[in-house]
Amino acid sequence: MKKGCVWVFFTYIDENLMMYSDYQAKINMSTQDILRIEKRQRRIDKKRSFIGRFLLQYALSKLDISPSVISEIEWDKYHKPFIKSIYPLQFNISHSEQCVACAVALCNIGVDVEKIDRSFLIEIDELVEFFSFSEIEHLKEFSNPYMTFFKIWTLKESVLKAKGTGFRFPANKINILNNPVSISNEKYYTFQKILNGYSCSIATDFPIKNIHFERVYL
Repeated sequence: MKKGCVWVFFTYIDENLMMYSDYQAKINMSTQDILRIEKRQRRIDKKRSFIGRFLLQYALSKLDISPSVISEIEWDKYHKPFIKSIYPLQFNISHSEQCVACAVALCNIGVDVEKIDRSFLIEIDELVEFFSFSEIEHLKEFSNPYMTFFKIWTLKESVLKAKGTGFRFPANKINILNNPVSISNEKYYTFQKILNGYSCSIATDFPIKNIHFERVYL
């Protein structure tokens, strides 16, 4: 794998097929990691989290890295997971409804997926906390803004995940209409794709030269 190359592995959950514990049994996870996931209240959230780890294990095996390193997962001060022994390879995981995605690259990376919900009520006035002025003005140009809203949202979240802070950094201070996205002296390069009704966005702190999407069948 070369720097500038991004792999995105994604899948869709069939809630009737397997219990989340069935996925847990297939993954070499640390007790601490398992306990963090088990603390989630909803069973579906636990299942999504375990499937995210399953996708990471699959990604590592595709790169000829022992899946056992999953047991080495640590968390930084912003609770972003990482594996020290495979640095500079980094990963990020996202899930929404039935879709789970795991992205890997030889640089800082963020991925976000969101179900495009056309019943979602978009209140422009309430977006000022998260969207920049330019983004809000851009959204106003559309009579049916749902696709644009979820594109902006997932791009923004992927950038903040690549940065490592998440929404601890003021989201309305960045403008994802630019590519690369500039934050102080940092630059983040973005890519967006629609996956069967889900908006999927990727951000890295190194120019994206190649990006590969692979659906994983559970």
